[in-house]
Amino acid sequence: MLVVDDEASLSETFARVLKGAGYDCSVANDGPTALKLLAAEAPQVAVLDLYLPPPDGLEITRYARLHHPETRVILMTAFSSPAVAEAALKAGACEYLTKPFSNARLLEAVNKALSGSSS
Repeated sequence: MLVVDDEASLSETFARVLKGAGYDCSVANDGPTALKLLAAEAPQVAVLDLYLPPPDGLEITRYARLHHPETRVILMTAFSSPAVAEAALKAGACEYLTKPFSNARLLEAVNKALSGSSS
């Protein structure tokens, strides 16, 4: 798993939840670090904040789709709109979460991503 959020406390919290569920997790707090970890680790699932210091979550999703098609991407944001959700899914995200969300919702999204289904 790769968890990316520019708010370090959030990325660490999400990673703790995933680690508590038995997943190995790496954390990044910006786009360039996320790309490096994505390239080095090719995680099964990447949980990305949409709005990151460049490259943003949409750009990273497009990169993952092109270079690591096996990585399932879950995009998350506190600034949701139908247009943003549509852009996320068009970029290749398998799931779109609006913050705040529960730990259970995060785990549900990750489990769906791992099973290959979208919601």
